[in-house]
Amino acid sequence: MQKRHLFLLLIVLSILGIGCSDEHVPNAKLGVYLVETDSGYHLQRNGSVFRVKGASVGSVSDAHWETLRQAGGNTIRLYDTINLEHNLNRAAELGLAVAVDIPLPELNPNKDLYSDVNWLLDTRQKIEHLVRRHKDHPALLFWTLGNEVVPGLSRRGQSLAPFNSLAQAVKAVDPAHPLTTTVHLNRREILNASLNCPYLDFLSINVFGAIPKFEQRINSIKLFWNGPFMLTEWGINGPWEAEIFTEWGAPIEQTSTKKAEQYLELYEILHAQNDGRLLGDFLFYWGQKEESTPTWFSVLLPDKQATQIAVDASKLWSETPIPYSGPRIDYLLLEGKGAPSSIMLEPGKSVQASLRIAPPMGDNLSCAWEIRPEHWYLAGSHDPESRQEMAVIPTEFLSSNLGEVTFRAPREPGPYRLYVYLSDSQGFAATTNIPFFILEPKYGL
Repeated sequence: MQKRHLFLLLIVLSILGIGCSDEHVPNAKLGVYLVETDSGYHLQRNGSVFRVKGASVGSVSDAHWETLRQAGGNTIRLYDTINLEHNLNRAAELGLAVAVDIPLPELNPNKDLYSDVNWLLDTRQKIEHLVRRHKDHPALLFWTLGNEVVPGLSRRGQSLAPFNSLAQAVKAVDPAHPLTTTVHLNRREILNASLNCPYLDFLSINVFGAIPKFEQRINSIKLFWNGPFMLTEWGINGPWEAEIFTEWGAPIEQTSTKKAEQYLELYEILHAQNDGRLLGDFLFYWGQKEESTPTWFSVLLPDKQATQIAVDASKLWSETPIPYSGPRIDYLLLEGKGAPSSIMLEPGKSVQASLRIAPPMGDNLSCAWEIRPEHWYLAGSHDPESRQEMAVIPTEFLSSNLGEVTFRAPREPGPYRLYVYLSDSQGFAATTNIPFFILEPKYGL
């Protein structure tokens, strides 16, 4: 009975004139639209070709956006609509375009949220209000309806009708801006979205460790889908894709210096393909983000310090790259061992750590050290209470030389990480960390 009500609701919404045809006629004077040429696709904005050179930013300070603009970036991706008016205004002041996410829950056959008629109608009305309020803002580039919410084709019986009704509402209210949704680099998800979501103007793909295989995977489905796409998240391997793990399953993180090299290498791989369907890309992540560690994807730090990645982004986006003059890190050792050694320590033991700083050394360098429990180890680690447990553990670090410290290991058994932040007086910083495990006293080394 509930499915029947949903079906009737979708019919009523279409009859009321809040739907739109599958063909969206662009208005060159008012909006942004997609253009197909013999060489591929591109976005047209204000009468000119617009190639996205962007970054996923979430909710970060305006100062970080200024850094992005200075590096040659032209677009930011917002993951929510909180303070959207302010964010759009600030972006316009900086000359940045904005891709706005409209958050939605995942389409999951085990959850009946989308089959709830009242929820669907209420959500549609809220989306229509949001889009109507901001559709004429000059900074708006396109709308993203949901992040990784469309399932793959293997989910039998999973109807996309509720999602399509929401997409239809966006296009009805604002036909002058493109609409997309994001999927993983998963052929079943890409095909499902492209074949069964008629109101999307292009697809957006989130890709990390699979970048070297990107061209192969995309080309393998050309027979079924050969349309335009945007890369809305790209970057280094995520923690789930780490090349090396400790014996207790902790992913080993690269130094920020090594990450900067990897971002450049991955960007070259992506653009060496010269795919005319690619509309642009968003680097992940322009700001500070907790992802297994507080530094894994963080191009910038909470105190507004910039890592080398933020400066080297100018090599991706600008014809006049900015040279990086900040600190660099080679590696970090704990008790003379590197992270792949799966370091295990006794509770309360006095231990030593040493940082190898890469040349050129720079001026006025300083080190900040801290210890945190492992993020992944704590159940419900996204909850506020668990985040308090992940807070920095008060530790006295004794240092006689730059990059060398002595401290006492935590007394509670379990997995931890030692972090170090190497900073200079110019506002730049390099980061790295090393995981270690505190053994139960009865298992002493």
